[in-house]
Amino acid sequence: MALDELGFTEGVGANVATHVVTEDAKTKHIERIAPGAGQLGDWDNSVTGVTAVGLVSGLSVSAIGRGRIIVGAKCETSLDYSYSFFLVFKNASAVVVGVSATVFATFKQVSDGGSPDKRYASIQCFANDCGATTVELYLVSLPAGATSIDLYMAAL
Repeated sequence: MALDELGFTEGVGANVATHVVTEDAKTKHIERIAPGAGQLGDWDNSVTGVTAVGLVSGLSVSAIGRGRIIVGAKCETSLDYSYSFFLVFKNASAVVVGVSATVFATFKQVSDGGSPDKRYASIQCFANDCGATTVELYLVSLPAGATSIDLYMAAL
């Protein structure tokens, strides 16, 4: 069914939730049938140079109406070293409703080509099955020998 037939209007008051994409140099609206069906563009939030374990200050994402939380990292480290973290899920009153399992993500061969050269860790994806409105990251450990890490989060 075409979006036109559903009374689609752009912006506030729209009858159909959509993602806006550019395809063949044309802007198109694609119906969003479920949370997590989006495309990752820019990260929703990032913090560079994190040096301490604990709840990462300033790193949170709004998960309202979003079903997937994506976490990425890069660090000046050796291959196959890992970092660990878990997510903290909060409701609309900023009360913790739960935490995820602790995840260990390893760094791979792909680097950012910068100076200093930083490697990317494997991306981790989580479901927002508890309907949290805000998600934060608790860093459990940095890679062996690393003094800091860059962390990235997005919600789709």
